[in-house]
Amino acid sequence: MINATTCSRCGAENLADATYCGDCKFHLKFRPAILKDNCWEAAPDELAVFFRVSQLQGLFSKEVVVPAGMRSLIVQDGKTEEVGHGTHPVDTLLTRLNRFFRDKHADILIKRQNSVAVAFSFDDIHSAEFLKVGVTASLNVRIEDVASFAQHFMSASGCVTVANVRDLLASAVHQALADFIGTLSLREMVGNSNLREQLSMRLH
Repeated sequence: MINATTCSRCGAENLADATYCGDCKFHLKFRPAILKDNCWEAAPDELAVFFRVSQLQGLFSKEVVVPAGMRSLIVQDGKTEEVGHGTHPVDTLLTRLNRFFRDKHADILIKRQNSVAVAFSFDDIHSAEFLKVGVTASLNVRIEDVASFAQHFMSASGCVTVANVRDLLASAVHQALADFIGTLSLREMVGNSNLREQLSMRLH
């Protein structure tokens, strides 16, 4: 008996070691939630979701729905096409993608249109007197440069969560806070009405 893997998108049976579905060309190792009813939406704790199809034409067997607040981009050989929010019929999408190769692989990036708040908390920052200070900060993070993001993060299907971003930036944020707070005494911090603004500029 041959082991088989069922495609989470179209339900077709594939060999257990297959990477892409033989019918719809979807990446079999990718979690199915993002393509339920072909609705392209990141989860509440995700900054972005991305996946690959081995052939672009296999992705569009039915209309695509992009909820408000999401941006969806198709990337192939350095070319990018955005699929805005709304419901997109198959024939309309294929017409818009006429500069893409339909029988070639492509990457799909689904990202939030607005920023995602990422919270940080440190209890080992020191003031100028070398007294420990507890510091909390929140950064609003958004993907601006799609090409750079694709190069660094989209080597395989997956997602970038708020926790991933926190882990990625924690060291740099800690260093920025330590460098700034370390130049100030507690008295200077208490009496500085512009402290929050100055700290925001440093983190930015």
